Amino acid sequence: MKPILLAALITLGCLSATTPSVGQVQSDGVVQTPNQNGPSNGRIPVFDVVLIKPNKSETQMQETQPPDGFGVKAISLEELIALAYNGTPFLLDSLIENAPKWAKSDRFDIEAKVDSSEMDTMKAVNNEDYFAAMMRGAPTTRMLMLQALLRDHFKLMAHFQTKDLSVYALTVLKGKLKLKESDTTDVLKTEARFSDGELTGRRMTLSILPPFLMMQLGKPVIDQTNLKGRYDFDLRWTPEGRSDEEAGANPPPGLLTAIQEELGLKLNATKGPAKVLVIDHVERPSEN
Repeated sequence: MKPILLAALITLGCLSATTPSVGQVQSDGVVQTPNQNGPSNGRIPVFDVVLIKPNKSETQMQETQPPDGFGVKAISLEELIALAYNGTPFLLDSLIENAPKWAKSDRFDIEAKVDSSEMDTMKAVNNEDYFAAMMRGAPTTRMLMLQALLRDHFKLMAHFQTKDLSVYALTVLKGKLKLKESDTTDVLKTEARFSDGELTGRRMTLSILPPFLMMQLGKPVIDQTNLKGRYDFDLRWTPEGRSDEEAGANPPPGLLTAIQEELGLKLNATKGPAKVLVIDHVERPSEN
């Protein structure tokens, strides 16, 4: 598999039925501000034209990434919520409640454009540094724009509840930490790449690991390492289900073992608090 950038693997701690203005504090104390590498004026552009149509012929979402807004084909409501609040089109079933059945099954083509006067601002939005946002635990401007789209066109109202779920706790193996501290803390030089069976990080905080491991393992992951620095690391493992022929000679271990042997960390299956997204109200969008 060709390596791809791990863009915006961000787990945000709040969800609002309305899109907050810059610096507005939500009920759980998390400040919803755009990434500092976004528009210099700090303003959130508004989609001027939004076209939404049902797509009954395709089952795989595909972003078109127009320069003047947001475009996607065959996206489900759950995937759109995940993009708007998690930065990726991925959300565990255990982390969302009260979603209607059509939130998974119905798919839509969406074309959202800003006014021509917003093109310079939109260019800055498209060039935002997602890794910088990850480090700050803040949404990107693009995510805030998608939150507004959900509010205005799907009438989404929702909130988070903290519940005890089956999770993995990420801890440090006593006396066996193998992470290498980076020689710089310059967030602009942060880099992460992922391919099938490999994760590479440079100048990364460990905030990247829980959402990444959650996608691989299918359970929420809680960081209990108390490691606050930035690190360089290379994690290689053999994905589950890979045949001996595909793995080749001397393949790396499975993911749980690789975490221990290569990083000096450990994943412990346990019960722990996780924020679950509860849908209070949502409607199918009117076709336009």
